[in-house]
Amino acid sequence: MKSHMPITGRQLFWITCMFDLGMAAFIMISPTIQRVQNDAWISLTISGLLSMTAAWIGIRLSLYYPDKTFIEYVNDIVGSWIGKAIGSLYVVNWIVVTGFVLRQITDILITSQFHKTPASLFIISMSLTAVYMLYKNGIQSIGRTTEVIGLLVVSIAILTFAFDLPNMKWSRLLPVYVNSGPKLLMYGAIPAASFLAQTSYMTMIVRFVQEPQHNAVKAVWGTGAASLFIILCGLFAVGTFGADLSQRMWNPVLGMAQYISVAETIQNIDAVILLIWFLTAFIRIVLFLFLSVYGAAQVLGFQNWKPLLGWITAACIGIAMLPRNIIDSSIVYPKSVVEPFVFPVMVFAIPSLLWLIAFLRRVIRNRFESLR
Repeated sequence: MKSHMPITGRQLFWITCMFDLGMAAFIMISPTIQRVQNDAWISLTISGLLSMTAAWIGIRLSLYYPDKTFIEYVNDIVGSWIGKAIGSLYVVNWIVVTGFVLRQITDILITSQFHKTPASLFIISMSLTAVYMLYKNGIQSIGRTTEVIGLLVVSIAILTFAFDLPNMKWSRLLPVYVNSGPKLLMYGAIPAASFLAQTSYMTMIVRFVQEPQHNAVKAVWGTGAASLFIILCGLFAVGTFGADLSQRMWNPVLGMAQYISVAETIQNIDAVILLIWFLTAFIRIVLFLFLSVYGAAQVLGFQNWKPLLGWITAACIGIAMLPRNIIDSSIVYPKSVVEPFVFPVMVFAIPSLLWLIAFLRRVIRNRFESLR
């Protein structure tokens, strides 16, 4: 399956940053504060480091096979049968994740602004837009879009933090590391880490990166940049509302934007924040849909992935219709599926084991060649 969809190192950076930034800021701040209170920023820092580690492992693994995607080279590492099983597992996970991200975005839009709009309208509209983007230029569409919106998103995020500074009370961040400890901080890091570290897409898109040996590492920095903004979101949420109130809010970041008032002229910027968040969240949908379709085509042996686009999208729409409400999509699903299985097994264990096998094979092969 030859690719005509190259992306640059800068595009990879922005894809990674936008992929993580918006959804994590809206969904993962409250669960972290609920677990560790004032020390949420420490747990968010740990989750950022874990996410960067997961990204690094995925990149190092893929650089052993720079001309192949994960679905292709996993067969080279563990054999055809096991490789097909692992590849199918990841494809199913990407399809399910796409459906749930569609529903999470829809639920946030409905609860925040569009109270009477049917969920199906948002789900189908976003799905059709994603199909259009991918059908035109595949992953190149994602890279170009993130280049355009990346600086805009970061600039507005920085301005939001600046406008909120007068509302900050640094005393609300105290005490630090008094009511927590290493175990509790790690427990608090799990929600955000399980969300930020869903970097299995790294193993699929390194193949499309121009000069991957040089540019692939930019994905790690993109993850780090997104993590930095998530840490700031946690700091400002607690500093603005306090841990007790923040942990009860569905979305403390959006609440923080509603609380901003600068000289009684700049107010109610939550609509702008919601728009910027939606742009980054939509990138997550499109990228996961691309992984689902392209990965399914490779598992099934299709030379052209586009005929599967409609079928996979329909499956994702069906999955998005399953959750009954925002609790099912944003609380039950992460706690019952992502945290106990996807995060430890599919994000860390399997890529780490594959990387170790590939590394040992490379070492053994080099030693044999040196003895000749």
